[in-house]
Amino acid sequence: MNNYNHHATLGQRFNWQQFGVDTATNQTGNLLAMGGGAIVATLAIAGGLAGAPLVMVALGAGLLIGALYQATAADDWVKNKAKILFN
Repeated sequence: MNNYNHHATLGQRFNWQQFGVDTATNQTGNLLAMGGGAIVATLAIAGGLAGAPLVMVALGAGLLIGALYQATAADDWVKNKAKILFN
């Protein structure tokens, strides 16, 4: 709903600039978390880890990377860059 402009006389319009900013902000964190988890999983496999422990380590690493993305305000930096790009 963040990407639609509601106006009584103009009707609903898709706000592609806001969609681009939101997508860049959110999907960047998802990409980093997924990629980081995959790298950790690859390293864990090379270290001989398998099965459920491997899955738990990879998921934990992905969650940690996603949390760090939010905690370090990297999402705000990406959002500001995306606003410059899309506006």
